[in-house]
Amino acid sequence: MRRHRLDLRRPLDASGMRLEPAGDLSLGVAASMGLPDAFPNRPGKQAAPAIAENLLAGAVSEARELLLTAIAVRPGWAYHRFLLGQADYAEERRSREGSSNQTSPRWAATLRRAGDAAPEMDGIWNFFGDACLEAWRRLSPEDRAGAPAVLRRAFLDASFVSRTFLSASAALTRDRALRLLPEDVDSLNAASQALARAGDLEGVALLLDRIENAEKKDRAADLQRIEERYHLGDVDGLRLDCRNWVAEHELGDFDNRRGRAQAARVLELFPTYRPGTWNGDARGELVRFFLNGREASASGVAMLRAIEGLSGVPDPVAARVRLLAGDALGAETLERRAAEGAEEASALDWTAYRVARARHELQFLRPREAGAVLQRIVLSGQPGCDALLARRDLARANGDSAAANAADRGLTPLQRETFPPQDWTGRRTLPLCVDPDRSRGLGLKIELFGKTPSVIRYGWDGGRAGTLFLRGSGSLWVPLAGLSGRHGFSVEVQAGNPPRLSATLVRRVP
Repeated sequence: MRRHRLDLRRPLDASGMRLEPAGDLSLGVAASMGLPDAFPNRPGKQAAPAIAENLLAGAVSEARELLLTAIAVRPGWAYHRFLLGQADYAEERRSREGSSNQTSPRWAATLRRAGDAAPEMDGIWNFFGDACLEAWRRLSPEDRAGAPAVLRRAFLDASFVSRTFLSASAALTRDRALRLLPEDVDSLNAASQALARAGDLEGVALLLDRIENAEKKDRAADLQRIEERYHLGDVDGLRLDCRNWVAEHELGDFDNRRGRAQAARVLELFPTYRPGTWNGDARGELVRFFLNGREASASGVAMLRAIEGLSGVPDPVAARVRLLAGDALGAETLERRAAEGAEEASALDWTAYRVARARHELQFLRPREAGAVLQRIVLSGQPGCDALLARRDLARANGDSAAANAADRGLTPLQRETFPPQDWTGRRTLPLCVDPDRSRGLGLKIELFGKTPSVIRYGWDGGRAGTLFLRGSGSLWVPLAGLSGRHGFSVEVQAGNPPRLSATLVRRVP
C-alpha cells in the first residue's frame, strides 16, 4: 500500500483494514484499493487520478497475488474471487488493448465461479456483464454463447439495464436483448427509456404490453400484502404498505373497473389513526382521484374516514364527501358555515357539491329542495354543463317541459361536433360537455398528425385508458358511453415528438 501510495490516496479504506476480523479479509481490502485505478471510468466510481502505466500494472499484479493468497485461506468467500476476476480482467484488457484476436479469457471463468458462489450479489454480475460487453469482439464463441445468461442475471438491476441495454442490443441484436429482460417493471422501464433516448420507438412499442402486464402483477401482489397485513392486525405495517402502494402505483395508470376497485380497496383499508395534510398525504391523493369523475367507484364512507384525519381539507370537498357518505345534514352544515363566514365569494368552488346535492334531493323525490340548491348556483354565476344537466333532470321530474327546453338551449352552445387543434389546452387536454341524451351511440374520434413515430397514452380525467404507438399520423376512437357532464380527454406523449391533435364526434362504424 505504501509502495503505491494507496494509504495516502485512499486513507479511509486504509484505516478500515485495521477493523477487519481476519487477515485474508484485510488482504481483500488492500487489493480492492488498487483496482479502481485500472477502471477509472467505471460507472458509480470516483475517477482515479492519472497514474503511470508501469505503476498501474505493478499494482494490479500485486493485488492479484494478494487475492490468490486470500482465496487459499478462505476458498468459499465469493468476494475474493470477484476481486480476482477484476484483477484478471484489468491485466487482460491492458495486454490485449487494440487486439481483435478471439480468446477464452481467464477472468470469465473466475467471475463465473464468483457469481455461482454468490448468485444474489448484483455487483458481481454487473461487472461480469460490463466486461462481456466491453470485450465482446475479443470473446471466443464459447464465451459469447455464455454471455446472454450473464446479461439475463445482470438485467435484474434496473440501473445496469439503463446504461448497458443499447450496448447489449448492438452486441446481440435488439430482439435478443429484449428477450433477456426480466418481467420486472423497473428493468423494463429502464430499457424502454434507453430505447426512447436512442430514438428507437418501435423497440419502445415492443415493451408496452410487457410493462403493463408487469405493473398489473405488481399492483395485485402489493394489494395482497395489504390484505394480509389487515387480517394480521398489523396496523403500522398496514399503514406503511398502503402509503407505499399509492406512491409506487400511479392511480390513473389503470383507469378501468379493476384498477379503480384496487385503489378503492386500498382507501378502505388505509388506517386513519395518524394525522396528515390534504395535499401531502396519500389518503388525500386517493380521495382526489375518486372525486375527479369516479365517485361511483369508491365508498363514500371510506372517503369520509380518510379526510377526517387530514387537515386543510377545503370545505366544498368535505361537504361533497359527507354527502357521498350519506351525511346530508353534515354537508349542509358545512355549506351554511361557509356562507356565514363570508366565503360566498368563492361560490364557484361549491358548484360540484351543489350539483351533487341537487341530484341527491331528486333521488329522494324532493324536487323543491333540489330546485333551491340549483338556484344558489344560478345566483353565484353562469351555470355550467353539470348544473344545466341537473336543471333539465329537475324540470323533467316536475313535468315542466318549458324549463327542460330552456336547459336544453343552454346546453346547445356546449355541444359541438368538431374540435380543432386550438381547442386543446396547453396540457393537451380537450374539455368536453357530455350530454347523455345527445351522445348515445357517439364516440370521440381523435386525429393525430405527426411526421415521426411517437408513443402516446390517452384517457379521461387524468387517467389512462390505453397506450398507442404511432408510426406517423393515425387516429383512435373512444366511446362516450357511461359519461355525463364535464370531462377532459387527455393525450400524453411518452416518447417521440408530439403530434398535432383534432377531434370529432362520430358514430361508431360496425
